[in-house]
Amino acid sequence: MKLLEQIISIVSDLTEISPDEIRSRSRRSDVKEARYLVIYLLKHQGVKTYKIAKMMDIPERSIYYAITAYYIHSDEDGSMLKEWSRDAKSELQKLRKREAESLQ
Repeated sequence: MKLLEQIISIVSDLTEISPDEIRSRSRRSDVKEARYLVIYLLKHQGVKTYKIAKMMDIPERSIYYAITAYYIHSDEDGSMLKEWSRDAKSELQKLRKREAESLQ
């Protein structure tokens, strides 16, 4: 759960969409894109699809849809998803590095 909360926090900061909105069932396009990004980042971190579904309390088929939608939307002109992804991955790396340093 810690990873989910970290990713939601990072995505919330980048997208200016509250964590509660990201977790919601909102169908607003900006909220959906933020949710797609959270799911993509979890998958990118190696979390299995069924675990993402359980963590986010949504059907597993919705996870597959979100990942596909992420790739479709990230290729659209004017979409911020690629930039947000890059920035979020960088933030996650920094978090991991700080966590590793604090363990030493």
